Amino acid sequence: MKKNISFTVSFILLIAGILNGCGIQQVDDWHGELVKSPGIYRYQEKGITLKVDLQDGIVNYEITNKQGKHIIKSKKSIGDVMRWGLYWDKQDRFWALSSDIGSYVWIQDSLASYQEHPAKDYRVPRVVYDFQSSSIKDLYRLEDE
Repeated sequence: MKKNISFTVSFILLIAGILNGCGIQQVDDWHGELVKSPGIYRYQEKGITLKVDLQDGIVNYEITNKQGKHIIKSKKSIGDVMRWGLYWDKQDRFWALSSDIGSYVWIQDSLASYQEHPAKDYRVPRVVYDFQSSSIKDLYRLEDE
């Protein structure tokens, strides 16, 4: 009986530890750096929040403004088993990087809405360029540094 109680307590502690480790990461001082894991990332100076989660093998992301309005929401199915990353640059462009489906950039249009475009159609920041595999780097043009 004593062994069963000890085992049960150990098992409960193990499960609690696993569940605690599955908690979502929260970063309140994000400044656009490359994101490669699920979590909530707050860019205080820009007044935006990036939320990233993995669901059914897909990376889902969304960016909301201070009022909670969606300004960007994932449309493409980025697989979470492949290499992926999300990046906000100094020109207020948002980059969704994927070794699976290719990389995309969200750019604000004249109506202040963000539109998604293939990254290879634009000059890319160093972070985006370095992310690309060597076999396709020649498709990307590095912006002036």
